[in-house]
Amino acid sequence: MDKFKRGLKRKLSAIICTKCGLAGHSSTDQRCPHWNVEELAVYPPLSLRCYAELTRLLTEYRNQVHLTKEDSQWREQILRLIENAIKPLYPDARLVLFGSSANGFGTPNSDLDISMRLPGVIGQKKQASIVRALMRQLKKQSSRDKWCRENVQCIPWAKVPIVKMTLSHKLHGLECDISVGNYMALHNTEMLSTYASIDERVPILGLALKQFAKNCGVCDASAGSLSSYSYILLLLHYLQQAKPPVIPVLQQIGALGTTIVDGCNCWFYRFDNLYQLSRVWPHVNKNRCTAGELWVSFFKYYTEDFDWSRRVVTVRQIEPLSKLEKSWTHKSACVEDPFNVGRNLAGHLSDAMWDYIREVLHDGRDSFCNPSFYIAPVTMVCYLQLSTIALNFISHYSICIV
Repeated sequence: MDKFKRGLKRKLSAIICTKCGLAGHSSTDQRCPHWNVEELAVYPPLSLRCYAELTRLLTEYRNQVHLTKEDSQWREQILRLIENAIKPLYPDARLVLFGSSANGFGTPNSDLDISMRLPGVIGQKKQASIVRALMRQLKKQSSRDKWCRENVQCIPWAKVPIVKMTLSHKLHGLECDISVGNYMALHNTEMLSTYASIDERVPILGLALKQFAKNCGVCDASAGSLSSYSYILLLLHYLQQAKPPVIPVLQQIGALGTTIVDGCNCWFYRFDNLYQLSRVWPHVNKNRCTAGELWVSFFKYYTEDFDWSRRVVTVRQIEPLSKLEKSWTHKSACVEDPFNVGRNLAGHLSDAMWDYIREVLHDGRDSFCNPSFYIAPVTMVCYLQLSTIALNFISHYSICIV
């Protein structure tokens, strides 16, 4: 036994933590000082006035920035314009919006993400050749009709080959990405849109959370942080775990089915109205918390309750999902894609970026749980007759943008 203990001790001493640089433990071991966050401050309960004011600001922010019916119609017109431009090349092509333009969490500044649907099965090599042909056609069309700037380019080597372009100022200068196929993204968009339709608090919180993360500089996957999509999944997971839940787990209710897309099961429960949903999920409208209360509880959940060292953020199941089950024990943060379940949307985060995101979440808790937070901003909003929560975020989190 002593010989075994000496061998185990030598083996542990050979392990070097990649986070703190100390020997004897791995980066995911809770003995690592990296996981020892400062003790959370204790604040007195927020008053009903604080929650009411926060709810008002969140709701008014949603009303100011959400995609209106006119915005959506405008985007559909642009879609038809692009579709007509490529008809001479691909007469059977059909363009469909996905992402923020169609998932219930978009703003007028959201990019246009477009999927081009063609008959038959299209492999990645053919997708690459199609986007090259699309680029040439759109360049030709834009030089004639002037609805697009002279910057059409394609990225054929990407995992999902795309054509990128910027529309003219006449068309609001929107960024536009066109992919071929990408059918899983369409199912994903439909599922998020379904979640947003269940309860108005879902898009209210989602739009605010995206703006909060952007103002704090942690909402750009291309820059090494999390994508806005990942933050929406964090929100949906929290709302599923709330007591009582605000939204169901759409992939676990009703008569379970199978919809295979690119080797992944993209099935989820679809319904026509809330009455139909209530027949398979008894918690419809049972959670009576205001948007302000849910907003504060979101930050409490991810700083006080959720065990980032052991658990995975998932919207696919109500039961806790461990890193060990996913073989993701070497990752600091884990956010599971709901359809491509082998994909960790936080797998690319560096240790420094993850520390920064955790700090932002803790700063969010320290601000929104603190009654004094609501004194100066509310006075400032009333005095300047402003009603956008984004200004409050910027004033409180300007240090995060540096």
